[in-house]
Amino acid sequence: MENKLAAGNLSADDNRRVEALKRYQILNTPPEQSFDNIARLATQIFDLPVSLISFIDTENVFLKSNMGVEEIRNSPRSNSICAMALGKDEVTVVEDIPKMDQHLLADPLLVAEMGFKFYAGAPLITYDGFTIGTICVIGRDARTFTEKETLMLKGLARIVMDEIELRLRGIFDAEKKVLDAARIAQQNFNNESLIANAPMAIGILRGRELIVELANPRILEVWGKSEAVIGKPLKEALPELEGQAFLQILDQVFTTSVPYYGEEVCVLLIRNGHLEDVYFNFVYQPLQDDEGMTSSIMIVATEVTEEMKARQVLQNHKLQLETMVMNSATGMAIYGGRELIVETVNQPMCEIMGKTAAEVLGKSLFDLYPDFDSIASTDVLRQIFDTRKTATLSEIKITVNSISGSRDMILNISYVPIFDDNNEVHQIMASINDITHNIEGRY
Repeated sequence: MENKLAAGNLSADDNRRVEALKRYQILNTPPEQSFDNIARLATQIFDLPVSLISFIDTENVFLKSNMGVEEIRNSPRSNSICAMALGKDEVTVVEDIPKMDQHLLADPLLVAEMGFKFYAGAPLITYDGFTIGTICVIGRDARTFTEKETLMLKGLARIVMDEIELRLRGIFDAEKKVLDAARIAQQNFNNESLIANAPMAIGILRGRELIVELANPRILEVWGKSEAVIGKPLKEALPELEGQAFLQILDQVFTTSVPYYGEEVCVLLIRNGHLEDVYFNFVYQPLQDDEGMTSSIMIVATEVTEEMKARQVLQNHKLQLETMVMNSATGMAIYGGRELIVETVNQPMCEIMGKTAAEVLGKSLFDLYPDFDSIASTDVLRQIFDTRKTATLSEIKITVNSISGSRDMILNISYVPIFDDNNEVHQIMASINDITHNIEGRY
C-alpha cells in the first residue's frame, strides 16, 4: 500500500514506538466503557459530532473508542488523518480539511465519503515519550480551534493515558493472580483431592483432542455441566464453544507450550438451559511430560461476571452523573476523595471559579485555592466524608481572581455526598448558584 503521509509524520524509530504501543495490550480489544465515556465527553465539550480514541500500529489505525462513526473499527495508517500526530507533541488542528495539501492527507473515508472538514487531535504520549495514538474531535464544518479548546483536548489526552496505565496495571495484577493460582495447582497436579476442593475452577485437558481428564466441582459449576463431560473432548463437552476463539487458543497453547492469559474475557456458555454471557479471568497452562513435551493443558479460572455487571452499573451511573453535570446551567463539579480532586466540571462552574477546565481538572481544591476561603470552608467539605450528609451554604460572599481581574460574588452552595459500592463517601458533587444580582436587587 502506498504511504500517503509525509515522511516527517513517520517516527525515525517507529519500531520502538510500536513496541511501546504493544506493551499496553490494547490493540484490537473490544470497546470499554471508560474510554467511551471520555470520547463521549469530548463530543459534549467541543459540540462536535465525532470523537475518536485511536492507536496507531505499523500499518493500521485501531479505533478503541468511536463516537459518531461507530461502524468503523480500523483504517489503514497510510490514509489516516490520526497518523499526522506522530512525531508531534502538540495538538494537530486542520480547520478546513479540503483545503490542506493533499500529499499530507488522502483519507477517502473522512473527506470524500463522510464529508468531514474539521479535525483536532491531541497525541497520546507514553511516560517514555512515544506517541501511540490520539484523541481527536471531528466536525462537518470548517471552524477555528481556540487556545482554551487546545488545552482542554490536551487535558483529555492525559486522562486517556492515565486510564491506559491503570488498565495495564490491572492486567498485570490479574495475570499474576491467575498465574500464581496455576502454579499452585500445577504443583499439586497429582493431588486430585486438593484440586477438587480448590476455591477456583480447575480442569485438565489431555492431548491435542483436549479430552476432559479432570474437572473439579467449581469448574463444572461455572461450565453449567455435570461430571458426564469427563472423558469427552472439550468441543463435545461444551458444544457452545464452537465458533468462539477458545478451541483455537487451546490448540495454540498445546503447540507452542506458551501459557495464555485472559482477563475479564466473555464466554458464551449454556447454563440453566439458556445461553449466557459469562466473564472469566483465566490461564491455559501447558503441562509437560517427562520428555518435556506438552501432554495436557490445565485451566485455572475465576468467574468475574457479577463484578463486571456491577462495574457496568457503576459506570452507567457515573456517565449519567457526568452528563448531568456537563449539561447543567448551574455551576456544577464533582470532587474526588478527601483531597477534593476536580474530576468533572462544567462551564458555568469554571466561570464562577475564574479558571478554565484545563486549569482545574485533575487538581486538588487545596492546591487551586490554598486559603480556600475564596470558595467555601474547608471544614464543611471535610465533614461531609464523616457526617455523610448534604451541606448547604447560603449567601456566601467571595472574591474571585482571574486574568480578567477580580470580582465580588454572592453564592448559594450545595455539597452532596456520592457513595461507592461499600457505602462510603468517595466523591462530593458541588452545585453553586450565583445570586449576586438577586441580592443586589434588594437594595
